[in-house]
Parts: sequence; C-alpha cells; structure tokens
Amino acid sequence: MVKPKIIIIGGGISGLACAYKLAKTGKFEIHIHEKDEILGGRLFDVFAGRVLLDETSYPNMLWFTKEIGLMGELDKVTSSDFGFLLPNKKIISGKRVPLHLLKEFVFRKRSLKLFLDSFKFIRYIQSLRFNIDKYESNLPNQEELRSISFEKFMAKYPPEIQQLIIKPVQMMCSPDDYEKIDAETGIFFAWVIYAMKKGYFMSRAPKVYADAFIKIAKELGINIHLNSEIQKVERGKKYKVIFSDGSTEDADTVICSAPLTESEKILGINFGIEYSLMRGVFIKGDFKYKFPLILSAFPESNINVIYNWGEHQVFYPLNNWLEPKSQNKTPVELNIDYLYKKEWEFIKEIRSSVGIPLNLRKKTPDLKQGDNLYVCGDFYGYTGLESAVSSAFKVAEEIIKLN
Repeated sequence: MVKPKIIIIGGGISGLACAYKLAKTGKFEIHIHEKDEILGGRLFDVFAGRVLLDETSYPNMLWFTKEIGLMGELDKVTSSDFGFLLPNKKIISGKRVPLHLLKEFVFRKRSLKLFLDSFKFIRYIQSLRFNIDKYESNLPNQEELRSISFEKFMAKYPPEIQQLIIKPVQMMCSPDDYEKIDAETGIFFAWVIYAMKKGYFMSRAPKVYADAFIKIAKELGINIHLNSEIQKVERGKKYKVIFSDGSTEDADTVICSAPLTESEKILGINFGIEYSLMRGVFIKGDFKYKFPLILSAFPESNINVIYNWGEHQVFYPLNNWLEPKSQNKTPVELNIDYLYKKEWEFIKEIRSSVGIPLNLRKKTPDLKQGDNLYVCGDFYGYTGLESAVSSAFKVAEEIIKLN
C-alpha cells in the first residue's frame, strides 16, 4: 500500500514536532526540507542556544522533549538562577528581589502601598490561566485586552511597578515597543515568568534537539533534506513543490512550518502579521557573575536580557527590534565595562531572520489553508516556542484524523 506523501517545509522546532507526531502512526511518507545546513530554526539565533521551559507554560514542548529522550539534558531552574541588573549597576539573585523592592519602595523615597501593589500585581499574574492549545485564558475582559495595546494596559500602573516588575520579565519575550503588541499578549509573557512552578534550562538546545531528532528520524523513517530550499508550492490534483534549483516534487499534503514571512512567499498567501527583527551581541570576557540568565531593571544600561554562557555572553539590548526590511547597519552600543573583571572582546552581532511576530489586533491564521495544505509555527495564538509545538501537534492530529 502506497503511503500518502507529506512534505514539511522548515526544520525548526515546529516542523520537527509535526513530523514526529505524524511518523509515530506509521501511515505516512514524510519529508522535511530545511533550507539551511542544520536543523533547529530560530533556536539557533534568537535564543542563543539556551532555552527556558516550564511545566505550566510549555506542556507540549516538554512532552516532545521527553518523547525524543532529552529530559536528561534539562537543568532545573529556580529564582536563584535569575539575575536582575539594578540601577546601581549591581546584579542580584532573583530570590533577593522582594527585599530589594522593599528597600526601594519603603526604606527610601517610595511607599509601603507601592510595595504592596507590586506584589498584588504579581499575585494577579500568578492567578491567571492560559490554555495555549485553545488560545484561551481566564481573563474576564479577554476580548478587550486583545483590542488594546500593552502600552495602554500598563499606563494604569505607577512607573516604578512598570520598571521593576513588568518590564524586566516582559523584555526577554517581546519587542520593547509595547504599542505593537496587544495587552493580552503582554500579560501572557509576564505570566510565563511569574507563574513558573517547575522550570528548566536546556543549554546547547539547537544542537541537542537536532542530534536527537536525526537519530529518531532514522528509526521512524522520516526523510530529512538539508540545504533544500523550496521557493513555491503550486496547487493541482497534487501539490507541486518547486525548489530553488528548479527541480520539482509532488506531494499529497504540504505543511509549511517556516516563519510566516517565508510562508507568504512560498504559498502566495498574505497572512497580515507583522514581524520584527531581533538583534543580539556576543561578547567574550571574564564576566563577574554566574547567573545563566540576567534581566535588566536598569534602562540606562541599554541592556534587555543577558544569556551568560561562562566563556561568553549574549546581550540583547533595548531598542534592538527592527522592522523586517530594515537596512539599519548601526552597531549596538553597550556600556558594560562594569560587568567584567577585565577587558572584554566583541565577537559578533546577530540578527534573527524573523524575530517575534507583532500581534496587535491580530487575526491568528487558520492552520488549514486548503485541502491538505497547512501552516504551523510560533505565530499561532499566544506567540512563542510553545505555540510552535502546539500548532504543529494540532496540524498532525488533523491529518491523522483525515487519514
């Protein structure tokens, strides 16, 4: 019996998760086409190789990680593993943040009310529930929050709470222009951090996932094609996939798990979701601190987030988000001498190929774009890594049901 042929465009985490779910049934001939020479997609450039996962906000991602045998690669993370860069240019442990806030709000020029309001806000965030699979939350005014900007939502909070409670956790997840994301999305990103119950770090994430998947792909009969760029998909009795070298291949089903900006070109569909480019700076030097992840509550530093690898650090600066077609070549300026024991060395600056989608008043595209034509990725519902895997599983389950 001839198995239906499925072509998956894109070897990022969404494409891998979808292929795995389909392959487990044994019903399909599956081909993954990745235009680069490695699997992993945005895990390489955006996350600089280190991924933060949690059972509350990453259930599908953790399930997939366990399925392909990678739970042993995860290190448990607590508030002590987070560092916070303060206006005094010192970095403190996350577990000391409550004491710092008490000093900032009460023992100095602030008030006890402001201190209590900050923790009231955190408790409010922790009380929320977001269902990534269903794109639902228990926010009582969910529809309203999807129609206003996160900037407008934050305006009702004092500047101190914005700067010390909201922005540090927000900045590691989304663009610093809060007019461009809806309020619900902004709240969701804060929830990912504050609602964390059992968190994990995975270092060397892209390579670990790629190596594990290549091994399991052989066992499941998944065909992986690297350096294989698809330029166009034409609809007919079957789908004709056209490659950059001019060759073609037919498929019964096509799944485009590439970023929507690329999927638009390949499929000829305008999804109407704006993306933003993300910049990061790799620095090598004798760093003073051991925290693997550092958030900034010090805007004058021009630092958003720091991923610390020991031998090198990756700085994501403030105002590092660019328009997708930006030709801005101005290098990022960082004042970071105080974070190093000795002189530091610039290694390189990266720009992610797509960045994170900007979702203000967005309409999430349907995963099914036609008979046997699908898209999946981080754009779906609550933007992020978990959405990439969740949407991939949804697509796989739909195809399995139809076959």
